[in-house]
Amino acid sequence: MAGLGPLSSAPSYCKPAANERFAMSNVFTIDSMHEELRRKYAPLIIEFSDGSSVELKALLKLGKKKRDAVIDAITELNELEDVDDEDDDSQVSGYAELVCETIEKAFKLICTDPDVLVANLDDEDPHIKASLYTSVLNRWIGETQVGEAESSPS
Repeated sequence: MAGLGPLSSAPSYCKPAANERFAMSNVFTIDSMHEELRRKYAPLIIEFSDGSSVELKALLKLGKKKRDAVIDAITELNELEDVDDEDDDSQVSGYAELVCETIEKAFKLICTDPDVLVANLDDEDPHIKASLYTSVLNRWIGETQVGEAESSPS
């Protein structure tokens, strides 16, 4: 490289120490990669007080049509209009039921036994029921990282 002096003329902060080795930052083991991928594709298991359980499949384990339908249901949930009058119990209850109906669409696509899940989340108070539904859905979203795109190789 014409015009550049030897490394010895570079400032000292640019030169490695004589005994220093450069560490590779992209070192990984196949075992750690396997473990990471197992977690990524593992279902979320919901256990009930009677000892039974259901699995919520990872988003990446669903086919394209189901995956798109789940994302559509989540989008629909995010686009629901908020309640105008929070003191109107019937309006708030109606909103809570709409939230549950929308989330149930996703449960039917991702759950191994959606009827069991819905039965266990049922509550006579629509606010508690909606909170249970959203808690389970939010936990699943957090575990499966819905909406996060994989980085593509450059």
